Amino acid sequence: MDATKYISVSIVTPNDPKIVSKTDYVVVKLDEGEMGFLINHTPLIGKISEGFVRFNEKCVAVENGIVDFNNNELTVICQNAILGDNYPDALNKLKIKKEENLKESKRKLVDFTQAERDLVKSLKEAQLRGFSK
Repeated sequence: MDATKYISVSIVTPNDPKIVSKTDYVVVKLDEGEMGFLINHTPLIGKISEGFVRFNEKCVAVENGIVDFNNNELTVICQNAILGDNYPDALNKLKIKKEENLKESKRKLVDFTQAERDLVKSLKEAQLRGFSK
């Protein structure tokens, strides 16, 4: 592949490492349907509620994102993205990741609730000992 003739792909999420690659074509499943991009394609901005970005024999499942293609640079900014060998594989990995995130959020909520209870208990004990008015 000629170094000056490629598409730069960047997929960014708030919590995960950035996925970066160079390729000669990209296929994106937007809300409006699938869109293929070749070198020097017309600029485009699109929305992905639930879809994918496919390049270099890999597929990235994407959720809640915006796609921007301009000057042979495809950028996806999204809530969740996960790399797989194909779309069903990536989608399955994304589902597992979302379940793990939900469990972690519930665990953090339980930890926060327990910390709040401990704080209230400590404040009541301090008031009983006359440390506060």
